[in-house]
Amino acid sequence: MKKIVKTAALGLLTIIILAFVLYYFLNLRINNRYMENVLEDNFEELTAVNTYLLELKGNSNDSALIRKEDIEVYLEKNKIGNDIIKDKFDFIFNNGFQLAEIKNNYIMYQRWSNLDVGRGLVYSIDGKAPNEDYITKLEKTRKKNWYYYEEDYNKWRLWLID
Repeated sequence: MKKIVKTAALGLLTIIILAFVLYYFLNLRINNRYMENVLEDNFEELTAVNTYLLELKGNSNDSALIRKEDIEVYLEKNKIGNDIIKDKFDFIFNNGFQLAEIKNNYIMYQRWSNLDVGRGLVYSIDGKAPNEDYITKLEKTRKKNWYYYEEDYNKWRLWLID
C-alpha cells in the first residue's frame, strides 16, 4: 500500500513539475521577436480587421471587445453581412489570437494570457503610443503604428500603491 501511495505521489509531483516547466517555456516564447513574426504572417488579416473596426467605431468613443465565441453575435448585432470580414476574424482567432479589442486610441490583439498577465500586439490608431494603465511593457515593431505589449495587473496594481 505504501509503495502505491509513493508511486502516485511521485507521479503527481512529476506532472506538476512538467506543467510548470511547459508553462514557463510557452510563456517565454511570446516575446517581441516572436510577435514580430506573427505580425508579418497575419498582417493582411489584422489590417482588414483594423479597417473594419475603425469603420464601425467611426468618431464615437465606443469600445468593443470581441472573442472567438462572440464573433457571430457581434457581426449580426452590427448588421455586418460580409463573409470576408468574418473569414478574417476567423483566421486570426484560429491562428492563436484570443481577442480583439478597440478602445481609446488603439486596437489590441491578445495572443496569450493567464489570470493576471497578457501579451500580444496592439495597433495605434493615431500613431501615438497606446495609453492604457495596465500595459506594463510596450515595444515598437518594424510595422508602422504596431507595438508588442505585455500587461500585468499585479505590476500595475503595485504601481498604484507607490
